[in-house]
Amino acid sequence: MDALPGDELVAEPKWTYTLAVGIDAPPEAVWPWIAQVGQKRGGFYTYETLENLAGCKITNTTEILSEHQHPSVGGEIYLHPTAPPMRIEIVEPPHALVVLGSPADFETEESWGMSTWQFVVRPGPDGSSRFLTRGRSDYSSGWKARVAFGRFPIEAITYVMSRKMMLEIKRLAELS
Repeated sequence: MDALPGDELVAEPKWTYTLAVGIDAPPEAVWPWIAQVGQKRGGFYTYETLENLAGCKITNTTEILSEHQHPSVGGEIYLHPTAPPMRIEIVEPPHALVVLGSPADFETEESWGMSTWQFVVRPGPDGSSRFLTRGRSDYSSGWKARVAFGRFPIEAITYVMSRKMMLEIKRLAELS
């Protein structure tokens, strides 16, 4: 598996996933949708009803929101209004956005896990792009850590939601 920006943040994950999709648009057309991802931002471009059943209070946009186009290292991206945010660790427009989540980083819990969510856009032939998302997770042996950062049930949820997100970003970027 090729290394991606942010892999070093969780150097020895207990589990990881990588998904990819081709997009008939250059990285510059894909980046605005990635730059604004998050709760109270552009949303997650997934199944809004399911997200809101889980209390996420998400509104997915189909517009580029100028106020969310400049994520910066140290910024925060929320997945849920009551969960600790993920911290932005890497910003390399239009190619990479990487966030790190660990409750201990935000002094809300003892250290029981950490994970990354990596968005990478690689240029392809003829002005196209390859959009990848990767997650890497490490966690302690306690049940709370396994539920929050472990493979089950997160893997199934991640696949369904990430796949939908990627296909929607593809659709939006190709319309741009």
